[in-house]
Amino acid sequence: MCKWLQEYLEDNYRGCEIIVEDTSQVCLDSVLEHYGVIDEYPEVVGIGMQIDVLGIVKKRQNVYLFFIEAKKTPLNTHDLGQILVYSRICNPEKAFLFSSAGTGSLEKLIRQHEDLTLYSQDKRLKMIQIAKWDVARNMPDVTSMIPKTV
Repeated sequence: MCKWLQEYLEDNYRGCEIIVEDTSQVCLDSVLEHYGVIDEYPEVVGIGMQIDVLGIVKKRQNVYLFFIEAKKTPLNTHDLGQILVYSRICNPEKAFLFSSAGTGSLEKLIRQHEDLTLYSQDKRLKMIQIAKWDVARNMPDVTSMIPKTV
């Protein structure tokens, strides 16, 4: 997932400094402190958030975060709740929820209530994108992506 996110960011943020890291075993505030961007996200200090894969894009004076929450079991509302809370706190540029076991019971719910993936309406609508992780191709299965457009 790190490799996929790295390529995604390089394709979409040319000329920017890009950092992608597996941060599943460390708290987000420690990682942001390490890369000198904690001042942009003071709300994360001390709350123990752990993002599975973190992307940081530095563009001029701006810093953008990208989250991937990864699961090995079919997705459920608990999984969505976890990344939804993280995303509402930090307002990342993009947030993804992937599982190699598929979208599970979450798919039917989200297809009926896409608004449950909404985490920001600041300058534009931001929604968590959910998909099955294609292990063979090492990328999200775009045919399973919900919501389709963000």
